[in-house]
Amino acid sequence: MCFSKSIFFRFLAVNRNNYNKGTVTTNLSKQYLAFIQSQLESSFYEVGSVLKDLLIERFGMSEDNARQVIRRAASSGKIRSSEPFTFGRGQFAYWVSDKELDAHDIGRLCETRRPPIYRLIKLLDENQGVTSYYEALKVTSSPIEPSTTKVSSLNEILGLLKKLNILYTRNDPNNVTYIVLRENGYELRDDRILPMMRKHYSKMFVDSAIVPDIIRWLKKSNLISNPVMPYRYRKTPSIGARANNLVWDACAYTKATGINPLVGAKAVSNEKQTFVVIDVVVSSEYSQIHLDGFLSRVQISINSGVKDKRKLLPIIVYRDCSDEVLGKITKLGFIAYDIGAIFGTRIYRALAKLGHLSNVDYSRGVENVISSLLKIISESGQEESLRTLRGLLFEAILYPLLKTIFPNAQIFQGVTLKAEIEGKEKKHEVDYIIQSSNPSEIVLVELKGVSAKSHIPVGDSETKDTLMYFFRGVVSLAKVYYKDDLKKGIPIKAVFITSGNFWDDSLVALEKLSRSKLKSSKMEISYAREELLRLLEINSYKKERTIIKKYFK
Repeated sequence: MCFSKSIFFRFLAVNRNNYNKGTVTTNLSKQYLAFIQSQLESSFYEVGSVLKDLLIERFGMSEDNARQVIRRAASSGKIRSSEPFTFGRGQFAYWVSDKELDAHDIGRLCETRRPPIYRLIKLLDENQGVTSYYEALKVTSSPIEPSTTKVSSLNEILGLLKKLNILYTRNDPNNVTYIVLRENGYELRDDRILPMMRKHYSKMFVDSAIVPDIIRWLKKSNLISNPVMPYRYRKTPSIGARANNLVWDACAYTKATGINPLVGAKAVSNEKQTFVVIDVVVSSEYSQIHLDGFLSRVQISINSGVKDKRKLLPIIVYRDCSDEVLGKITKLGFIAYDIGAIFGTRIYRALAKLGHLSNVDYSRGVENVISSLLKIISESGQEESLRTLRGLLFEAILYPLLKTIFPNAQIFQGVTLKAEIEGKEKKHEVDYIIQSSNPSEIVLVELKGVSAKSHIPVGDSETKDTLMYFFRGVVSLAKVYYKDDLKKGIPIKAVFITSGNFWDDSLVALEKLSRSKLKSSKMEISYAREELLRLLEINSYKKERTIIKKYFK
């Protein structure tokens, strides 16, 4: 955390005229130096403006001469300076030459002068010295791309703190970027930092896993209107929604206007609707720095309108929050929900266990965690409200089965395919993609963890949660995405698995697809409930079979 080297200083040209009252001589007065050192000994460090005022008050000198005294003291090496790094309004910080500033000193120095830096260091402190680049973007309210505003980018902040030897960045095996505090000026060893990054990834996973179900509840409450909205996704928890050059856990528009000259239902354009921004922190306490970072992003977004200020509705969803912070949220006029008030108090137990699924390899043994989570959801009576979370658990429980069927293949979970089709960029997310070498094929796997009473409609390539959305929309995109593999003779295959059933017209479509080239050499084109249960039994996955029968009934 400490500086390993002194910051170099530049000598300033000074007036060589004879001493006159109220000016500084070429030789720095010992009394001035002694005074500055005594002040820094008591306060440890201080910014230039405070030292200047103290010199003026004590010796009655002019502002220019006071500044010159401070600069000459730094140039002589008697005190140390942060130059060229500033801490609010272009001011350098100064401290005694035999001391070292650590991250906490920098944090205290920035609390009122550069709040985003203070919040970042505070966030690192709250997370045992590590946080993700995404969380840092949120808490510092930094723009995603460089902008013309006076707001510092996160890379600028990190550049400053890296040069001050306070922190460094490190990527994990998933290529997620983390920010890590140095310890005594040194980077942490792998045996320490890797578990820390995995733990933090689990927290991001928990925060993002519940977002789709929160969105569904907000839609039912008429607090958001648009059917499709960007949000932070559990499979890529280090990437959030982007709007107004800022990151959000989710964002949307609402036509809920209350008493308003313009009835919400008639607000057909986004410009006439209210922009909704959502902050979700359920893996830890929603603290003051989370609120300050969210508030700052809201203020930036409000003022980003070309003509008028934007209309914003900020919504916070939390697990724990102090009365003090809740009081401030209320005064700001933000909407805040305890996650337990939405999904019932048993959700707290579910969140505590959910983090175990983020870094697990989904090998055998994970079924105990999944069973426990499904039991909590079932007992809470929130199966419908938490259906996205249930779907996640369904995906997890089938991984070992897929690994058994394709023992030597690479299996990737939650892959987002992107490609340009007919001049438009399209993207689809695939639950699992299996890259098999024996036989050589790429298998797309779609999973739907629903109740036995649910039936999958045939649909079309544009309608989500339908058969053809996957077999036409997703598969067509995959053929563009994997065009180089197709040229090498590696075919695209597809499998649709559900704990529910298919409608009759879906079964007719699946019969045709089973005779097509999309059928994998090792799996059928689809598995409805009974076929899936038989497949699990044949491969000796009795626990998984029991879990599906019990919790997806």
